[in-house]
Amino acid sequence: MTDIPITACIADDIEDYGNGISIDLISLEEVYKNQKTRPVVVNDVADEFSVGKTVDVINDLIRTHFDEDELNTIPSCDQGCTTGGFNTGLICPECNTEVVRSIERPLESQLWMRVPEQVTAFIHPRFWRHFEIIFSTTTFSLIEYLTNPTYRVVTARGYRGGNRQVERALDILKDEKVERGLNYFCRHFDRIMDIILQPKTFMMYCYNNPRLRLRAAIQFRAYIDEFRHCIFTRYLPFPSKLIMVSERGGTMNFIDKSMMDAFDAPKTIASIENSPVHLSDNVVQS
Repeated sequence: MTDIPITACIADDIEDYGNGISIDLISLEEVYKNQKTRPVVVNDVADEFSVGKTVDVINDLIRTHFDEDELNTIPSCDQGCTTGGFNTGLICPECNTEVVRSIERPLESQLWMRVPEQVTAFIHPRFWRHFEIIFSTTTFSLIEYLTNPTYRVVTARGYRGGNRQVERALDILKDEKVERGLNYFCRHFDRIMDIILQPKTFMMYCYNNPRLRLRAAIQFRAYIDEFRHCIFTRYLPFPSKLIMVSERGGTMNFIDKSMMDAFDAPKTIASIENSPVHLSDNVVQS
């Protein structure tokens, strides 16, 4: 448990930090619809190519690969089919993207992930992060517990999460017959929020101080009310390939270890609907 004040993820605290970080949620559905160029949906890539080819195509879409020590600024399309300064501004007939210099290419998401058929919706990544800040401890993630049926609470000193209050919070969820899984979380979101935003009972596991518990509950409720329409989305953008870099050194390819999960995510999404074996709802949600 903690007595640390709520961080800058809460709207009326943002001025205290002066770091310019926005806590607003934007509708990813609207961003997807308003793309200047037609976005590539990773789910559809697997429908067009074989398994082996799909991996290569997705790798080309999600990362910038360097084989040399110097950054190549020669204008080209996204896939490198059409190059040369004289082609700047033209649309490549092969991949249908504009020929521009790499350093002038906008940091827009070219690749998007569509929610699999067995899943109700994705959760906005920024909301997920804010939820974690408010409701997580060093050994327990409430949102992981609620959305991922395979998540296991750490057992320590005889109590789940090493915290007697965590045990009590989970008992409350069981008494309220709250089921685990992303779909249930999406479909019963408002009821779940009513249960967990109880400063005198449920929230005791994450804040010792009653004043902080009440403050967190009030501010997070206001946050939900303002951005309720943006919390769930059918589409998630993958970060621009300009910031997802791999590099060849000799015969080896080097990738920042912290980005490995990010590189694997779109491949996992692409494989779900094209899996040769039926995947259970729990497996897909987790």
